[in-house]
Amino acid sequence: MLKVNLMSERTNELQGNVKKTYGKLRHSPQLESAGAAEAAAARIERKLEGAIDEAVGSVQEYLGASAADPLLTAKGKARRVHGSIKRKG
Repeated sequence: MLKVNLMSERTNELQGNVKKTYGKLRHSPQLESAGAAEAAAARIERKLEGAIDEAVGSVQEYLGASAADPLLTAKGKARRVHGSIKRKG
């Protein structure tokens, strides 16, 4: 499920970049700026969600280690790593 979300955000970012390039080719500043805005919004959303996942994962990992709960520690580490990958793109 996490992979699907990452791909949909990438698709939105790609769609915005295509729209921006098409606007440049057609000499349409409106289409170009709409595409740039769409790509930027998708990129910001992906990075923000990645940062949140990374922070939540770090907290879960810490709580799992503090409570000696290896399952919670592993879930936290997995979420932190996924958030880091998502944020960095």
